[in-house]
Amino acid sequence: MGKIKEALEKFYTKRWDKDKNSVVPLLYYEDTPELESVCYIGKPISESICWKPVEMQTLPNFTEVESLLGINLHLDIKEFYGSYWAGSIESSHSDEVVSLNGMLNQGELDRVLASIIQHVKSRREELGQQIDDSVFIAGTDSDWYFSVNNKTGEVLLEEPGYPPIRIVASSLEQFINQLE
Repeated sequence: MGKIKEALEKFYTKRWDKDKNSVVPLLYYEDTPELESVCYIGKPISESICWKPVEMQTLPNFTEVESLLGINLHLDIKEFYGSYWAGSIESSHSDEVVSLNGMLNQGELDRVLASIIQHVKSRREELGQQIDDSVFIAGTDSDWYFSVNNKTGEVLLEEPGYPPIRIVASSLEQFINQLE
C-alpha cells in the first residue's frame, strides 16, 4: 500500500469511527443507473444514501491525461485518484473547510480526469508558464481550492485565475494526515 492510500485509509477510518455514533455520512441520491456505486450502503432514505469508501480493484489509466497535457502526473496525484471509490467528504485544514474529492463510479472518475485536463489547460492560459502545473484535490466553502503542485508534490491553497495563495502542506500525505 502506498503512502497516500494509507493516509486516506487512516482518514476514512478516523472519520467513520468519529461519525458512527452520530451522523452517518449521506450523499444526495438519484435512482439512476449511471449513478450506481459500490460505495452505497443499504437503501436510500428520502433523497440520500449512506456510503463508505471501497478500495479500487483496477487502477485508473492516466495515459490520456498525461499525453494531452504533455506531462507525467505526480505519483501522489495518481495514487490519490486511484485508491478508493468514495463520495466527497468534508473536513478542515488551514482554517478552511475542505471538501475532499471522491469518485463514486467510473463515470465520475472519467469526469474528474476530464476536469484535470481542463483545469491545467485553463491555468496555463491564465497564468502562462510562470507557475508549475497543479491538480485540484479538494474544494472549500468559497472559490478557493486545494491542489497538488505537479512538480514538487506540495499542497497549495489556490484561487482560480491567480498564482497559489500559499503552501499548506509539504506533501499530499501530510495534508491528508492533518485533516480534522
